[in-house]
Amino acid sequence: MNKRISSPKMTRDVLRQYQFTLRKSLGQNFLIDENILTKIVDAANITKESFVMEIGPGIGALTQLLSEKAKKVIAIEIDERLKPILSETYRGMIMWLCISMMY
Repeated sequence: MNKRISSPKMTRDVLRQYQFTLRKSLGQNFLIDENILTKIVDAANITKESFVMEIGPGIGALTQLLSEKAKKVIAIEIDERLKPILSETYRGMIMWLCISMMY
């Protein structure tokens, strides 16, 4: 994926394309500030030898940047409605798990 999913327009487009609505019960909100995302990744000192575990990837804004730096990214998500977004957007780039929970 070449385009940054973290831009406000791309985030809106992805949410609209997959008819995804946020759930307050899960505290869902998606980080769309490229500067903040870059600072997070830079602060983590990730290298091409790094294995990274991301909890709650959402639609994958941080995931995208992590996958560009790390050897492997494992993303764990509890909202199964995000499965199509993550699997289609990051096919082959990340390993992700969906943990079913009662919420």
